[in-house]
Amino acid sequence: MKKQEMVLFIYGGLATVGGIETYIYKMMKQLQAGGVKVGLLKKKNTGIADCFREELLGGNVFVLEKISPEKIRNYAEKNNIKSLKIIAFSVFDFATAEKLRRALSDYKVDSFYFVPHYCGAAYYPEEAFHGAKAESVRNKMATIFQKTYENGSLLYFSDKHIASVKSAYGVGDSDAEDFMVPRTIDVEKLLDEEDLKAIYNRNEFKILAVSRIEFPHKGFFYGLLQTYIRMKPKYPQLTLTIVGDGPNLNDLKQLLADVDEAIVKDVTFTGAVAPDKLNDYYCDANLLIAVAGSLTIGAKQGTLCIPARHYSYDCEVYGFMPEAAPFVISEEKGMDVEPFIEQAMCLSFDEYVDRCKRTAAFYQEEEKQIKTIFEIKNLTENPVLSLKDIKYIKHLEQSICGLPARAYKLLKREGLVQAIIRKIKR
Repeated sequence: MKKQEMVLFIYGGLATVGGIETYIYKMMKQLQAGGVKVGLLKKKNTGIADCFREELLGGNVFVLEKISPEKIRNYAEKNNIKSLKIIAFSVFDFATAEKLRRALSDYKVDSFYFVPHYCGAAYYPEEAFHGAKAESVRNKMATIFQKTYENGSLLYFSDKHIASVKSAYGVGDSDAEDFMVPRTIDVEKLLDEEDLKAIYNRNEFKILAVSRIEFPHKGFFYGLLQTYIRMKPKYPQLTLTIVGDGPNLNDLKQLLADVDEAIVKDVTFTGAVAPDKLNDYYCDANLLIAVAGSLTIGAKQGTLCIPARHYSYDCEVYGFMPEAAPFVISEEKGMDVEPFIEQAMCLSFDEYVDRCKRTAAFYQEEEKQIKTIFEIKNLTENPVLSLKDIKYIKHLEQSICGLPARAYKLLKREGLVQAIIRKIKR
């Protein structure tokens, strides 16, 4: 019997449809198509979005709700698995990956931490503290990240993530680009000239925004909807489709509460959309305004795209792709989106096709240089983190994420320090 490979993802759960959730889902399907066994270690009692349910609970994916080396071992023996890759998307989950690596020492195990964001306490734990404590945590995490990097366990989605880790911990050098992974998994359809002609010639001008609706990280939704409300009376052909779900969806809808029906009728909130259906929206848009992977997926298939600024309630942008590619993940100050929407509406057909084709070609060429997960291996066979490191990280996780529910909501929205200050002022 042929020896099998397995990839185990560690993630809180796929209860919502966001960039990382979509990435995991598509990567699972791609791996399975290549004959690789797939597993998911998720938090107990965490829900699974309807669009993921059939794939995850239909028997195709090995699902665990708690750390169980014994169950993994039994599954591996049953399926003749001899090597295992464990992928984590937070520093806390990477500690779990390393814990499993120790428990499965008789297997060939590689552990990886995909750095998915450039800020946030789940990725840079010192951000949850201040003063001497923050500095102490930062110093300890710098040592841990250095070990992780030197072992080839630290993987990045973009140059921005490389720069962020280097800025935070001084970790990473010119070789860091060797540990870049694809930002998107596949492109189901590449728009050709006939597709673009049909989009260009119709009466409607469809603006599309795609992402998890969570403020302040994706605050651009707020500014984009306000811009649309302002522009619609002047440009009645405009429509706006917002694809995504999240904790601030109702806040966004509330913006339309007192707006004229003639404006509201052409705003569509789709809610969560299955990753396999997302391409239908990308292929139907005149203009995509988004961030990170949600933008990259559309760009790779040739949709006209404008990247927006992270962590801003104004919809600030950086111009059209592919020239604006360095700002797909950025919180630098940008420019007002309205003139760019007007410019997009005024492009000649030749200009429109040229920009769409150059955008698609840019990403196709870029990702030829990026390795797949099976071309990247850890540089040592032993776990990179000591038991002491793992215990330290898990203690931080409990300190940050083990707060009462209401306190955690404040932390997530404002940060620990700001939440405490606000509480004191009351």
